[in-house]
Amino acid sequence: MKPILHERASSSAKRPGASTTWKTPQRLLIALGSLAVAAVGGFLFEETRKLEQRKLAGLEENLKAEATLLAEHAELTFSSATRLLMDIEWDNDLVTLRQGLTEQPFYQRILRTPQFAGLLVTDAAGEPVFTANRQPIETSRVLAQPLFAAHRAGEFMVIGEPFAQAGVQRRLIPVSQRLNAPDGAFAGVAVVLLDSDYFSDFYDAVSRNNQYRIGMFHADGTTLAVFPSPHEVLPGARRDLAELFGSHAADVTRLESPLDGSRRIAAYRNLAGFPLAVTVSRSYRQFRDELEPDRWRNTILFLIFAAGTLLSVGVISINLRTLERANRELDRLASTDALLGISNRRRFEGAIHGEWQRARRNAQPLSLLLIDVDYFKRYNDSYGHPAGDAALKQVAGVLCEAVARPGDLVARYGGEELVVLLPDTPDEGGLTIARRIHQCLARRGVPFDDSPIAGHLTVSIGVATLTPGRDASADDLVKRADDALYRAKSQGRNRTAVAGGSD
Repeated sequence: MKPILHERASSSAKRPGASTTWKTPQRLLIALGSLAVAAVGGFLFEETRKLEQRKLAGLEENLKAEATLLAEHAELTFSSATRLLMDIEWDNDLVTLRQGLTEQPFYQRILRTPQFAGLLVTDAAGEPVFTANRQPIETSRVLAQPLFAAHRAGEFMVIGEPFAQAGVQRRLIPVSQRLNAPDGAFAGVAVVLLDSDYFSDFYDAVSRNNQYRIGMFHADGTTLAVFPSPHEVLPGARRDLAELFGSHAADVTRLESPLDGSRRIAAYRNLAGFPLAVTVSRSYRQFRDELEPDRWRNTILFLIFAAGTLLSVGVISINLRTLERANRELDRLASTDALLGISNRRRFEGAIHGEWQRARRNAQPLSLLLIDVDYFKRYNDSYGHPAGDAALKQVAGVLCEAVARPGDLVARYGGEELVVLLPDTPDEGGLTIARRIHQCLARRGVPFDDSPIAGHLTVSIGVATLTPGRDASADDLVKRADDALYRAKSQGRNRTAVAGGSD
C-alpha cells in the first residue's frame, strides 16, 4: 500500500497555482509599464530627432541666405573696383596721361571708398605712372605679383593672390586690368588694391552672433579673406576648395572643411561675373552642442517617467500581493471551521468534486472516511458544551495526526461528524487510516465516564472507496461512507465499517 501522508489541519489543501495567481496581473502590469516606458522613450527620441532635423533645416536655410547676401556684397565690391579700372584710358603721352588721371576724381574715389586701399597705374615696363593710396604701398611688391606677367601675356582682368607689405599684417587683394595702346599693344597695368580687413570686419559683424565662419576664395582655391581664420590650414586645402567650387554653382552641404578638416555645415555660392566664391559655415559640433539642452530635457523627462512608472508598478505590485494575501486569507477563513481550525463542509464539498474529476481522468481510487463522535450529546450533557468543544478539537487533532499527505483533507462535516478525504488511496489505505485514528484517540484517552462502551472518548468510522466511472458521482461515495458509518454505529460503535464489508 502507498504511504499515507496528510495535510496539516491548520491550512486547507492548496489549490493548484493559488500561490502564483497574483503573478498574472503583475506580469501584465510590468508588460504595460514596459510598453509605456518604451513608447514614451521612442516618442521622445523621435521628437529629439525631428527637432534636430528642423533646426538643421533652419540652419541650412540661414546659411544659404547668408551665402547669397555675401555673394551679392562681394560682387558689388569687385564691381566697384572694375568700374574704377574701366574709367582709366591709356595715352601714349605719359604727361597727358598723368594729367588726365590727376584731373579725374580718382583720389577722391580711393579715399572715400572703404574697401579701396590704393590705385597703381604702370607702363609696359612696370614703371609707376600714377598712384592714389590711403597708405604707402610698395610698388615692387605689387609688380612682383604674377598679375603683371599675366597681363603681358594677354589677360585683360586678373584678381591676384593677397599679399602683405613688409612690417604690415594687413593683406591687400589686387584687382588689375590690362591697359592697351591705341594699336592694341600692351601698354601697362592698372591695379586697384582691396583691403582684406574690409571683408574681415564685415564678416565679423555678420558672424558675431551666429558663430559662422565666412570666407571668400578664388575659383582656383586661393584664400582671399576668412573670418575667423583657422588655426592651421591643411596642405591640400587649395586643391580641395577648387574641386568644391567647380562641382556646383551653389550648394548647402555637410563636409569636412578643406581648410582645417573640422566637420561643418556649409553653404557656398560662386559669384556671377568673377572667378570667386563665398562660403559661410557653422561647426557641426557647435550645432550639436546647442541641441544638448533639448536632449537633456527629453532624457530627464524620460528618466522621470521611467522612474515614476517603475515606482508605480512597484507600489501596485506590492498592493496586488497584499490584496492576494488578503484574498487567500479570506478564502482560507471561508473554507475553515472556526472552532476546530480544519476545513469546513464548504471546502470539503469543493474538494471532493475536484478530486472526483481528477480520479476519473487518472482512473485512480478515491477513499472517504466519515467519522462520528460516539454519544457526543451525552458527553455535552455530562461535561458541558465548552468541554464538548474541547473534545471535538482533540478528535480533529487525532485525525490530523493520522494523515499527512499534502493532498489529503480533514474537514468538519457537521456537528460531531468529521470527514477525511484520501485521493489516490485504495480501500486498504482508507482502513489503515481508520485504525490509526482509533489507536491515536485511545492513546489520548479523553475522559468520558458516562460512555456506555469505554471510559474515554471514542468514534465510529465509515470507510468507502470508489474508482470513478461514467455512472458514478461524488455523492455516491459520500452515501456509501454514510451507510458504512451507520452500520458501524448499529454494530456497537467505537469501530470501523467498510462499505461492502466490515472491520
